[in-house]
Amino acid sequence: MEGVDSVFAYLDRFDTVGDSIVAAIGTVVAAVLGVLSGVGTWVLSQRRQRAIDVEERRRERAREEAAREAERLEAERLRTERINDLVCALHAEILTGIVLYADQESLDEVRHTIFDLRPFATADETDFVFETVVHDLSILPSMLIHVVVAYYRAARQTNLMIRDFRDPLFQTQSAESKQRYLEGYIAMIFVLKERGLHAVEALADYAATQDIDLRHAEDQVRGSTAAAMTNAAATIGEARRLGPEISDNRTDGT
Repeated sequence: MEGVDSVFAYLDRFDTVGDSIVAAIGTVVAAVLGVLSGVGTWVLSQRRQRAIDVEERRRERAREEAAREAERLEAERLRTERINDLVCALHAEILTGIVLYADQESLDEVRHTIFDLRPFATADETDFVFETVVHDLSILPSMLIHVVVAYYRAARQTNLMIRDFRDPLFQTQSAESKQRYLEGYIAMIFVLKERGLHAVEALADYAATQDIDLRHAEDQVRGSTAAAMTNAAATIGEARRLGPEISDNRTDGT
């Protein structure tokens, strides 16, 4: 019986050790599960944070891109506005020039210029718009740059020829040489007008693409100038008809 009791006692001790082992294993498993749970929670937290960071960076990039686009659009708006201002100003200056001096192409004016041999003309140096914006011409479309520069180049050449009329060297030339030079001057007047008309047309066409009606302004300038010239011609004609007598009362009796 003692042997049986010993066996049972051994088995009892084994059960106790087994229970301890099982308890230890349970503790370890619980600890591992706790660690895994913590790790899982941390991983999920990091993923959420990364997602938040990614979304914030995306929004920041979107804001930056929107700001850059707004700056680009504003710069483009200002550039377009500047171009339109230049187009309108150049159109007005060129148009005024070719309208005011249109009478220089009349047959009477040409005959007078060629055969007078002592011509008198005033250089048109009132191109203040062109002189002011010449450094900004590069922002214009290339086609407009071409026609505008071509016109002002002819205008400058015409002014240089007018200055030569006052040069003593011109006065020493033969009548034939003077006539040939004056014929060249008249030719430049015609060239200037054609280039001016081309420039005005091109500028008005471009303005139309920007919803700016320069043709109406052109009609007004031409109409008002023609009316003024007609009135001037009528007044001058009446003055010539009346003669040189002075109609006002002068204290010196003249």
